[in-house]
Parts: sequence; structure tokens; C-alpha cells
Amino acid sequence: MPAEPIILSSRRAILLVSLSRYESFVRDFQQDRDLVEVEARITKFERLSEDLEKLQQELEDGATTEEEVKQNEALRADFEPRLIRVEAQLKAKRPSQGSSVNATSNSLAGIKLPTISLPQFHGDYMEWLTFRDTFECLIHDNRDLPAIQKFHYLRAAIKGEAAQVIEAITISAANYEIAWQALTTRYSNEYLLKKRHLQALFTMTPAKRETATALHLLVDEFERHKKILDHLGERTETWGVLLEHLLCTKLPTSTLRDWEEHASNEESPTYPSLIVFLQRRMRVLETLSVNKEQDVSFSEAQHHTKRMPPTRLGSFAAASNAVRKCSLCDSEHFIAKCSRFIARTNAIAP
Repeated sequence: MPAEPIILSSRRAILLVSLSRYESFVRDFQQDRDLVEVEARITKFERLSEDLEKLQQELEDGATTEEEVKQNEALRADFEPRLIRVEAQLKAKRPSQGSSVNATSNSLAGIKLPTISLPQFHGDYMEWLTFRDTFECLIHDNRDLPAIQKFHYLRAAIKGEAAQVIEAITISAANYEIAWQALTTRYSNEYLLKKRHLQALFTMTPAKRETATALHLLVDEFERHKKILDHLGERTETWGVLLEHLLCTKLPTSTLRDWEEHASNEESPTYPSLIVFLQRRMRVLETLSVNKEQDVSFSEAQHHTKRMPPTRLGSFAAASNAVRKCSLCDSEHFIAKCSRFIARTNAIAP
């Protein structure tokens, strides 16, 4: 049974968002940073082009009104040149055989790079994007690995609830793509992923104490969910007031009070300005923490110095009280107490 037009249109919209991300990659391309991703992106882009063409054709075949026909024609006229342009630009950036690869190998000669651990996925939707991108880069898009080996890597990486999705699929080269497609179909639900990360923004635990560590954890977690929503195609830059208010509900009372005082001097406080304020706040708190540690160390050093025994004075006193040998009879007493010295003195006396 063919899918409903509204479902096909939704899938097409998701693919067009992915096309926009490829355009951003090509536009912001930096060779030193992005060259290693080109081959993998070309493979995925070819798959995207095929899927988009298939969906577009189904929508065009199922169009029943003149308005739908015109809308489909307009969309095709828009995305077809974009597909051709991005594919050409990606292939133009492909490293030439031998030159770039050898250059990279020579630049890394003698350097032992750390081993990249294979990620694990337990079925948490919040971790799916990270797992998918890493697994695709390391295993799925690696042309040197046979499909049967990829399947074994996949089985080793999937745990818990996620493992049940592919548990019934027999390990074989032909079944690897089936298993991977089953996982991506189950967890690459962008609508559900958006709802999960949006819910996480609302249910984050507020920071109870105003410390640099607490504020860092809060801001980093908040920004992580926001950036994932950006990656999923949401235009969070238009959510300024909502994000500012939502983050304010998670701040400690003293921090919130100072932000509201700071915001009252601005004509239109924004979420980016709140982030800048919190970053400055964290730097101040970190500096105060370092100064406090230095003060405590100095006080402890002073206290330790006061309690130290007067070793140098004690040594001098001990040396002063030590009994010296008599120079006349070589006995252990002062010469003034020597009997021989006293006898001689009395004999000389008149």
C-alpha cells in the first residue's frame, strides 16, 4: 500500500534539510579539517539523491490537482540544480589518488595515534545521533571492511534494548544492510528526537549553588540539547525569548538576580547575551575560587611556621651547655675546676 502524500511530503522535507546541511559543509569547507570526511559524505549524498528522487517521483505520480502539480514542479526546479551543484563540489574536493593520501601518511609517519574505541548504543534516543555518526565514519562507510565484518562490529556495539531490534537477523554479508536499516528506521525518528531533546531542556535540574562548576554543567548541557535541535533542522535562533526564559528558570537565585539587574540596562535582552553574561560570571567565580585556595594555603603555612620548634636556638643552647675537656689534664671539666690548675695557682700565689 503506497504511503500517504502527507507522509511522503514530510520525508521529502527531511531530505531537503539534509541537503541544506551538505550545502553548508561545502560552503564552510576547510581542507585540513574536513578532507577526511569527503569520501564518506559522497557515499551518503548519493544515497540522499536517490531517496529524494524516489520520493519526488511518487509525489508527482500521485498529484491529483493542478496546484499539487505546480508545487511539485517548483520544488523539483529548486532542488535538482542544488543536488548537481553539491555533488560536483564534493567530488571536486575528493583527494587525488596517491597525492593527498600519501601526504597524510607521510605527515603521520612516526606518530602512534591513539586507538578510537568503537562506540556502544543501548537504545537511548538521546545518544543515537552520536553513535550513528561515529559508527558510520569508522565502520559503515569504510570500503575496506567486508559486510560480514561490519555486521560483527555492529553486533558488538549494540547492547540492551537496541540489540533486540537486530537479534533475529542472521549474521551474514547480505543481511548487514538489512540490520543497519532496521536500526536507522527505529531510531532515526527526527520528530521523536526533537521532542526528546526539547523535553530535556524543560526538565533539566536547576543549579542550586552558584559555583563555577555548577554553572558550567548547566550551560554546557543546555547548549548541547540546543545544538542537537539545530542539527535536526530546528531554527533555534528564532527562539531567543523562550530559551532565555527557560535557562533563567534553571539559574541559582543570586545569579538570576544579577542577570535581571544586568538585563534591565539592555533594551532587548537575548539568549546570546545571557550566555555571554554567564560565561563572564563563571570566569569571575573561577578566579575567586583560585584566590580563596591561595589564601587558605598561605594561612596554613603561617600557622605551621608559628608551631615550628626553635631548632636553631635549641641547637645553640645545647652547644653552649656542652662540657669541654680540660686542656691541662684532658678530663671532662672546665679548666677553672681542675685540681692541678688550682694547685699550681696556689703555689704561685704569694
